[in-house]
Amino acid sequence: MRGQDTIRRRKRRFGALCAALALALSALALPAWATDYTYDTNDETNGLEGGVFVNSGDTVSIYLSGDIEATVVYNTYQNEAETTLGTWNADHLGGIETYVHAIGSEQQQRGSWAPSAPDFTDRSKWKVIYASGGGESNYTLTLMEAFTVTFDGGAIGASYVPDPTLVAAGEAITEPIVEETPDGYESVIWYKDQALTQVWEFHYDDPQVAGDPVTADTTLYAKWQGEEYSVNLDANGGTELGNDWSIIRARFGEAMPALNEPEAHFIPERTNYVFTGYFDAQTGGTKYYNADGTSAKNWDKVVSEAAPATLYAQWAQSSYSVTLHPNGGTIGEGKNLTSYPYGVETALPTADDVTNAGYTFGGWYDNESLTGTAVTAIGATAQGNKEYWAKWTETSYDVLIAEGITGGTVTADKERAPAGATVTLTVAPNAGNTLDTLTVTAGTAAATAVTVTDNAFVMPAANVTVTATFRALDRTAEPVFTPAAGSYTGAQSVTLSCATEGAVIHYTTDGTEPTANSPVYDAPIEVTHSLTVKAFAVREGMTASAVVSAAYVIEAAPAGVTWSLADGVLTITGSGAMADYSRGGAPWFARRAEITSVVIDAGVTRVGNYAFYACGAVQSVMLCHTVTEVGSRAFAYCTGLSSVTCERMLAGETSESAQLTGIGEGAFYACFRLADQGFANGATIGNKAFELCGLGG
Repeated sequence: MRGQDTIRRRKRRFGALCAALALALSALALPAWATDYTYDTNDETNGLEGGVFVNSGDTVSIYLSGDIEATVVYNTYQNEAETTLGTWNADHLGGIETYVHAIGSEQQQRGSWAPSAPDFTDRSKWKVIYASGGGESNYTLTLMEAFTVTFDGGAIGASYVPDPTLVAAGEAITEPIVEETPDGYESVIWYKDQALTQVWEFHYDDPQVAGDPVTADTTLYAKWQGEEYSVNLDANGGTELGNDWSIIRARFGEAMPALNEPEAHFIPERTNYVFTGYFDAQTGGTKYYNADGTSAKNWDKVVSEAAPATLYAQWAQSSYSVTLHPNGGTIGEGKNLTSYPYGVETALPTADDVTNAGYTFGGWYDNESLTGTAVTAIGATAQGNKEYWAKWTETSYDVLIAEGITGGTVTADKERAPAGATVTLTVAPNAGNTLDTLTVTAGTAAATAVTVTDNAFVMPAANVTVTATFRALDRTAEPVFTPAAGSYTGAQSVTLSCATEGAVIHYTTDGTEPTANSPVYDAPIEVTHSLTVKAFAVREGMTASAVVSAAYVIEAAPAGVTWSLADGVLTITGSGAMADYSRGGAPWFARRAEITSVVIDAGVTRVGNYAFYACGAVQSVMLCHTVTEVGSRAFAYCTGLSSVTCERMLAGETSESAQLTGIGEGAFYACFRLADQGFANGATIGNKAFELCGLGG
């Protein structure tokens, strides 16, 4: 270094004076900091090694004797250029703080220097290296920087480390002696970094090991070396390990040695169980080994070789059952979970795997109250049968009816509905109107049409608006009655017609107002007694007509025709035509099951309409020669009738051929057993008079 070279030049120049100064200094009772620093100018190798450290604010004292002059020089070690602080002489030690003090019989002068000048404010420690000069030569002090080395024992060894030590800049240190170690530890290694990755090299007597130089205040970090202990392994119900695999060596404070090396047999087996690790208790306790044989915890037990610690294998069933409660939802096909294996994380069905119309899946919970945190998977180390419940949050949307609908009304059976629910609409056109369009749209800004089928739709996942339009209908023409309403002698066959093509006529004959549920007109209405026919007509796409009515008064037939029933024979006597009847309107209809034969006596000229309708027990009919006409459906559905004779045999009279001139529509319809119709020869035969009589129609 340049400061030392300069001093060496001065030593050669003032050798004799320096030797004298050295002798004088050796005779003085110097303070502790200077006792080791007698300098011999005749010995170039005798430098002042080591030195004394001073802190900022401390006082450095220089002792001189005789008439000498000394220049104080310092060197910062970073900047090797020498800097002169001032000159001291016998009368005045100038430059910084000085004073004179007499010691013994010789005049002794001492100067004191406090290194607090501006040049030293950023330095903390300095070292006096050597002094030279005296008499006419310069007396020189060179100062060198020094640093503190601190030892950090960490949380476990803070009270076991040596005290800090002061080291000259650039010098190495020897390894400190640690008198005592924490429990479980036997030695310590010192590192440069807190992460304990770089070992600090100390100075030893070996010249090949220089050691790491101290170039700044330094902290060394302890890594305590734990003692090794024997640990027994207990299979705890599993296969026995054997002597070679039942004992391991664990070092205190370090991870447990791996048990999963090839060819190793430290891990036992057990039928239908899975090894979960080694613990310090047969059940529960602290885990020291994972199931795969890796360390789960650093060894932390201090034991003796005579009484080693024991770790116990613990076990879990190889698989457990899982019960999922969808709570109204549906788990997709192949997505249900019924069991899980130990040692493998098992995911529960996700929102993509479960559905519930109108609801949003909120996760699986391990309690029926759905409290706590949702569970997404069963952990690899979980044990025991599991049960989970699905949580749902209903998602419903508004059903809005558009404003301004005219000509009718539309209502919905729900004001709000979840997605997937069916909403039914009720459409009610006003009188004379019909529904024209019915639309449902979802959303607002970009409305989407929703399909409506039979006035119902499936709710989408959005608010919907229902809109309808109605239009006025054309009116159907009113029905026309033929014959017109009025008073008639005898039954009337009333027909109804409508000028609107395709119209349907509904009617009643009991005086009530007809509705869409009333009988549909499809054949003439037989009016055999006084009544009122009411009717209206309607055609699809048109307004129904008004209800119209026609009153018919049927006057009584002339008197003189009577009937009697004895021994199964119904006899009609009198004169003139029989009355016309409606279906089942004849007075003997209630006793029809008793009638097996019908006799129409002389004097009766006409058999009335429906007179013997549906008298199924009748087997024979005899018509006298005075009967000229048989009315419509007079004997229809007399299914047992097999014989009709047109003659009259009265006591004392001669038989005469009948003179039938007309047989009405359907008069003998469905008289299945009537095979002979010769009695009708020469008469006018009405439509379907003999249909289904086995003779053709």
